[in-house]
Amino acid sequence: MVRDDNLDPVDRIASTLILLYAQPLVRIIALTTDDVIVTDAGTRLKVGADALELPETFAMIVRQLLHRRRASHARRGSRTQNRGHQPPHHHRERPVRELRRRPSALSRE
Repeated sequence: MVRDDNLDPVDRIASTLILLYAQPLVRIIALTTDDVIVTDAGTRLKVGADALELPETFAMIVRQLLHRRRASHARRGSRTQNRGHQPPHHHRERPVRELRRRPSALSRE
């Protein structure tokens, strides 16, 4: 799954967290971009009270999705500000929000 470029990155991340890290879907859906910690030492993912050190192959996918989400959020924010509205400060982008809308996303063959 991690190496299958044909799958959506959201599906790859969620399925890897379920299968390799034994994380329940409820915990995965609650993840936000704030839960991804990127440092010179590597990439970690805060899951519950723990911060998982991610292997580079998996970390690369997580960082790509993180970058995509933050760029998307920045574009939406700038459009909102151009109309004279401020985006809510409490909003935290959810990287795997699609899983709520696509419950069968993990059942792909």
